[in-house]
Amino acid sequence: MSRILTVTLNAALDTTYVVDCFQAGEVHRVRQKYTQAGGKGINVARTIHRLGGTVTATGFVGGDNGQTIIRKLWEEGIDAAFCEVPEGESRVCLSIIDESYQKATEILEPGLHVTAGQMERLKRRLQSLITTGMIVVFSGSLPPGLTMEEWRSLLRFVRQRGARVVVDTSGTALAAAVDCQPSIIKPNQHEFAALTEADAGEQPTAPILQHWRKPLADLALKGIDFPIITLGDRGAVAYHRSIYYHVPAPQVDVVNPVGSGDAFMGGLLWSLANGSTAKRALATAVAAGAANAAQPVAGMVDREVVTALADHVLDEIKEEGE
Repeated sequence: MSRILTVTLNAALDTTYVVDCFQAGEVHRVRQKYTQAGGKGINVARTIHRLGGTVTATGFVGGDNGQTIIRKLWEEGIDAAFCEVPEGESRVCLSIIDESYQKATEILEPGLHVTAGQMERLKRRLQSLITTGMIVVFSGSLPPGLTMEEWRSLLRFVRQRGARVVVDTSGTALAAAVDCQPSIIKPNQHEFAALTEADAGEQPTAPILQHWRKPLADLALKGIDFPIITLGDRGAVAYHRSIYYHVPAPQVDVVNPVGSGDAFMGGLLWSLANGSTAKRALATAVAAGAANAAQPVAGMVDREVVTALADHVLDEIKEEGE
């Protein structure tokens, strides 16, 4: 199995509170509390690790929160190789799970401010970690201070070293990344709509694959080898090597959907690094996303559960040629 490198430019210390009947302006007593290293790339790394993959997590951290992020990753058995930002403090992200109404509320702090000099330090760190053919995934928002040109330069830097670049972000960062032709992107339907000014809604009379064929083909024409669009409880659609896929989502009892997109990405990359076909990798991705939603905190998936869900999903995947 190939080693995977996750890059989290906006790492966080994630805290999850479980309460009953959450209401703004009221006093609540926390029934359960979870604290773990977070940020989208770290959630991807956690999923890969729990599925049995070999992964290193890198990016930026700062201050006491940053040291806690690194310590917690090592405690989980995840290799951490972060660049520390002097005089900065990694953000805290708070999730409040209301068990009574089965809803999750997120409160996200802004990230560390990153300078051009710190970006050069990260490039040197990446150069020491990257090997030819390695999967390098950039997940999450960009930190304050990072320009679009620096972002493009970072992606090109990794591609030039023979790595397969994977990007999971949104907005202008996603648009800039598409210009750099990453191997895989994974916007949800709303992020895709913002990227292309397309209709994010599903046509009620059209089969899902028929509706999404042209958007996927357009992404492939831009140089994306494996474009994927996630559709929430309708699963995902994808295109790879002249085949269109619709992968339905398995039904689970949802506890906390936060991080399910990251678990999707972790399952996909773990499966691809293990030599799986695109079809099997997509089944594993959707299964990992569903398994994550059934847990209170992000990335804490169980390999046996994911495998069982993927086996079920595999038989339900619809495929169409060009």
